[in-house]
Amino acid sequence: MVSVHCRQHESVLLQAVTSLKGVGPAIAEKLVRLHIFSIGDLLFHLPLRYEDKTRLWPMSTLIPGQSVLIEGEVANTRVETARRRVLVSTLREEDNEVTLRFFRFSRFHQQRLTPGARIRCYGEVQRYAGGLQMVHPETHIVKPGVVELDAHLTPVYPLVEGLGQPSIRKIVDQALSLLSVEGEQAALGLELLPQALLAQFSMPTLATALNFIHRPDVDASLAQINATSHPAQQRIIYEELLAHHLSLRELRLRTERHQAPELNAKPRLRTQLENS
Repeated sequence: MVSVHCRQHESVLLQAVTSLKGVGPAIAEKLVRLHIFSIGDLLFHLPLRYEDKTRLWPMSTLIPGQSVLIEGEVANTRVETARRRVLVSTLREEDNEVTLRFFRFSRFHQQRLTPGARIRCYGEVQRYAGGLQMVHPETHIVKPGVVELDAHLTPVYPLVEGLGQPSIRKIVDQALSLLSVEGEQAALGLELLPQALLAQFSMPTLATALNFIHRPDVDASLAQINATSHPAQQRIIYEELLAHHLSLRELRLRTERHQAPELNAKPRLRTQLENS
């Protein structure tokens, strides 16, 4: 049965990424520019970093330099035209305010930031003119009283122009769902390292490692992840180094098996060759 599962899940990894919902010719062309052709390529397109949208930060606790998720009511929105057109909006929470600035904006942004709207923003907090601001934060309209937050850290992927983070996250989520269709048997089908080796070094299965790297737990340590010292990351690093070592070993053995022929030339010809 294990060999059957292995063949099934190997075929899933080799399937064209266009087999996933929403991946048409336009998206596929952009993925090709990222060297993503198959579902396996997509699963190993790992995040550059992560954003923590698992908790809301009160505006009274914000510190410049933090990248945080905040929520408040739009107090006012205006377009300033001193040097260039800038959309400026004030987000208020009780007695605290954060200014939102957009140097590139559309009518859609202005309509979203209507005074009285409840907005959730993610971005880097900066000090500006005696107050705090966010420049080009992500914004979402929320209903009053809604506190539902992300269940895991949000991955940020390497991209090309025309492909946004929400799009690639949806595609990766589909690929990840294929890993958990049959639970642990699916993990066995994907696993290349011997179980004894995984147990010896307390390493997770490949499926578990990929799931974590694309969807880190809420309580995961960002410091540990940024230092690439989490067991899931170490598992991937170990496998890559092992594959590199084995490929070099195979190359060395191949070289040793193909010796160049020995030239038994006459002494005079050999001397001529060496002198030249």
